[in-house]
Amino acid sequence: MASEEKGKRKTPTPTTTEGPIDDSFWFALSKDWTKNNISNLDADAAKIQTILGWLWGVYTAGASIGIDLSKLSYPLWVNILIGLPSVALILGYWLAGWAQMPAGLSQEKDEPSSVDKYQFDPTFPAEIKGVYKDIIKTKRSRLLKVLVTSGVAALLVVAAVAAASFNHQASATNFMAMVSSQNGKDTIRINGHLPDDTQVTVIVVTPLTSGGSSVLKELPYMTSSAGDIQANIGLDSMSQEYTITLEWQQADSMMVTLQRFIT
Repeated sequence: MASEEKGKRKTPTPTTTEGPIDDSFWFALSKDWTKNNISNLDADAAKIQTILGWLWGVYTAGASIGIDLSKLSYPLWVNILIGLPSVALILGYWLAGWAQMPAGLSQEKDEPSSVDKYQFDPTFPAEIKGVYKDIIKTKRSRLLKVLVTSGVAALLVVAAVAAASFNHQASATNFMAMVSSQNGKDTIRINGHLPDDTQVTVIVVTPLTSGGSSVLKELPYMTSSAGDIQANIGLDSMSQEYTITLEWQQADSMMVTLQRFIT
């Protein structure tokens, strides 16, 4: 029976009363704050680094869905705005890692000092306390840089996605033309991409042997809602060379002309 009692683990009686809030309470709280100050700052920097990683995912997802610079032509300021978040996010992520790096310490007085290297004598509490304050100051300065950079990066991500989504996407205009012959007659085939829902005038010109040129066809076409244009223009003769001209008027009343030479 005695051996059983001896082998049992004693359960401490829970304490229902807390100590008084006196000087010792505040000293203990100050001790915890001092011990955890640096680690808390590092933890804050790590959280911001995680947020920056999440922002990068949002940015790249928005770019892959709504930003396709290879197919769409945005104004220059939109292209710049789309590219800026990548710079800010990379810089912010690097700064967040830098903020978590420990500040350099040295107990050798004759050792050359470098950036963030604090020298102190371990036998003097006053010097240790001073170095501790300097390290906290450095950590807070680093964290402030991370906060500013991450805030700017977040704003740029929002601005880039919004600009790409709401700005008019001007598709690149271009067309191809080719000629095929059958039964002594040529057919001009045109395929291209122009402004959507726009009336386009197609002009087919051939040079004359006596000099100058002759307009063989001048026909109106309407581009589709996607801006596509396809035309097969039959001619009554054959020629060694053609000049194909496409003309249309923009919303600002400016005339635009594209030409292709085919043989």
